[in-house]
Amino acid sequence: MKVPVIEGDGFVVSLEVHRGNTFIHCDVHKKRYNRKMRSDLIAASDLLLQQRKSPLFALHETGDTKHSKFLTLMKFTFSQTILCLDGKERELYIREVK
Repeated sequence: MKVPVIEGDGFVVSLEVHRGNTFIHCDVHKKRYNRKMRSDLIAASDLLLQQRKSPLFALHETGDTKHSKFLTLMKFTFSQTILCLDGKERELYIREVK
């Protein structure tokens, strides 16, 4: 179950715990992703990580270059390819706590 933790202007960041690991979701509601929203998202994700003691994980559909760039911008790094519950292979990204 996704739990919203940050609501910004045009986006919602949610967390979901699965098998003891916390996954992050970001839903953008504005049609135009802009520089201000990008800046707000970076600040929100940095603040979120400062509050945590364990890493955040994100799933990525292989081949989605737009999402890949977004994950890199949010300081996530590729961890491994995994087989998901729906039978599809996806890439797992991680953002470590400092």
